[in-house]
Amino acid sequence: MPWKMDGDKIVVQDGHPVWVYPEGKESPFNAESALSRINELTTESVGRKKKLQDQEEKLKVLEGIDNPGEFVKTAKEAIKTVKNLDDKKLVDAGEVEKVKQSVASTYKEKIAGLEAAYDKRHRLLLMILSGSILRSRFRKTESRWPWA
Repeated sequence: MPWKMDGDKIVVQDGHPVWVYPEGKESPFNAESALSRINELTTESVGRKKKLQDQEEKLKVLEGIDNPGEFVKTAKEAIKTVKNLDDKKLVDAGEVEKVKQSVASTYKEKIAGLEAAYDKRHRLLLMILSGSILRSRFRKTESRWPWA
């Protein structure tokens, strides 16, 4: 008998019936807490089952494949081969030269812009440095420069 009995009545502690475990340990049984925990575990189980079903659905595409690792390796090699065939068609059609010219012109524009920005910055730094030298006390007092 799992409930602790006092004659014909179940013993109650803190408003909960007392449960007796097979090893003799006694503890109050909170049904609300137990049901709440059972509902949490049921919800968690349903969520995991749904995730498992989703993963199994994703793996159905690999049904009938004995070695998925080897299959993926072969598939990658096949994709590479097809890409090389497409590249060969581009070369044959003269498209490679058009692509090269397009890329080259894009980079030439970028380089020209960077060179212009560098030239402006370089001139600015030279002006700052020249001004600093011309205003320096050393140049005014110690220099033998004719324009000093």
